[in-house]
Amino acid sequence: MADSTQAKEITAKLEQGMQKLFNSEAYADYLRTMSRFHKYSTRNTLLIHMQKPDAFLVGGFNFWKTNFNRHVMKGEKAIKILAPIPLKITKELDKIDPVTQRPIIDENGKPLREEIEIKTARFKTVNVFDVSQTAGEPLPSLVQDLTGNVAQYEAFIEALRAVSPLPIVFEPLPEDTDGQCIFGEKIIIREGMNEVQTISTVIHEIVHAKIHVTAGGRVRHDASLAGISVQ
Repeated sequence: MADSTQAKEITAKLEQGMQKLFNSEAYADYLRTMSRFHKYSTRNTLLIHMQKPDAFLVGGFNFWKTNFNRHVMKGEKAIKILAPIPLKITKELDKIDPVTQRPIIDENGKPLREEIEIKTARFKTVNVFDVSQTAGEPLPSLVQDLTGNVAQYEAFIEALRAVSPLPIVFEPLPEDTDGQCIFGEKIIIREGMNEVQTISTVIHEIVHAKIHVTAGGRVRHDASLAGISVQ
């Protein structure tokens, strides 16, 4: 247990760090970067999770090269997902009266026909890669400057509890989930992680909690697949 003076000092530094973070160009840069990642359907999110449970940010080979000057490392196994191929099909259907919503009949008592263009989609398999499978220029980080040395780990945890808008609890979680933020209730951190990983996860979840405090609502955020938005 850290003494109160030590905890207050670290708490003050963390509070200042959080305030600087939310008002910094680094935070704006982080949001801009996150907005450039594709939004995946529930099906593709599950496919990604099944193939690489620790995936964080994913994109195609050219996506990493063009947008972030990063390259897929040799020997990395691609994550396979489904991508839609838009198609237009022309069909001949009965012409419908816009008022009665019934087929329009000609002078011979037969329904009038018209050609209608229908938009549909087929799917093909495409390859994507997680950021951990790439190398190159670094992506912006929210927690790198706030973690630093965790030699005073216990005091750091106490300070994080003090600045967190939600209670922080340690519970068993799946290995692919470092933390969960249940807005309006609590922040859950996976038991058994090393100190640096624990500190990083706590700060990551506090950031999400602070973002949603003003927005309101009860949503659960998992610190796995964090860069994959589900439509």
